[in-house]
Amino acid sequence: MKTHSSSSSAETMPAHLLEETTALIIAMEAAQTEADILRLVLVYIGRFGATHVLAGTMPPIGETKRQQVGHILLNAWPTDWVSRYFSHDYLRHDPTIRMVKEQHAPFFWRDIEGQRLRNAMARDVMGEAGEFGLREGFTIGLQTFDGTVIGFSIGGDHIEIREQERGGLQLLATFAVDRALQLRELDQLPLLKGVTPRERRALQLAADGLRDHEIAVRMGITYHGAEKHLRSVRDKLEAKNTTNAIAIAIRLGLIR
Repeated sequence: MKTHSSSSSAETMPAHLLEETTALIIAMEAAQTEADILRLVLVYIGRFGATHVLAGTMPPIGETKRQQVGHILLNAWPTDWVSRYFSHDYLRHDPTIRMVKEQHAPFFWRDIEGQRLRNAMARDVMGEAGEFGLREGFTIGLQTFDGTVIGFSIGGDHIEIREQERGGLQLLATFAVDRALQLRELDQLPLLKGVTPRERRALQLAADGLRDHEIAVRMGITYHGAEKHLRSVRDKLEAKNTTNAIAIAIRLGLIR
């Protein structure tokens, strides 16, 4: 799988819940759209009192509001709250975002305390969320194998999740995010048409562990030529860096 949660475990799940979760995961892998994924997730999380779900990668500091929205993978959050959240730049002050970045363990929003809530804006974010039907929530941090951090949150008026139910929810979150990433990558497949054989070769060599000057020697080109190939393929795959480009290319079958 592309994502993992450090503390998820199927071993502590009751047999009936494991069976139910497994069946849901099979259905998840057959989902063809974000809406398909959301329908499955919303049915599952309803047992916890949750009525909304949001998942997305963590935007780098300094991105525009439009770029921030582009990091959303799954969105069944209240529409008016999403609009307010991004228009007021609440992402920079959201304590749940900081928690996901700083720790791996899942957490209830009600357990956020101390220094993370000393900022008035952080308190405003959590308080105003309640006005939009998100009085309580539970967030799971996930991470892709190329290091991308992803937050998966469920919310509602009242959330209750027993300890033995957390493993199933974490498995669901992992597979839901995986499928969302797969569908997004399928949308990006047309980008691959622009990747030249030489760019593909340069990226494969980078994936094999060669440095830019070694890639140049292997391909019989200049150092600047190797740099140009890697820069071009990063741009075409919309990757943050070469490591990210390698991860995307492997997932898409462009390189090994």
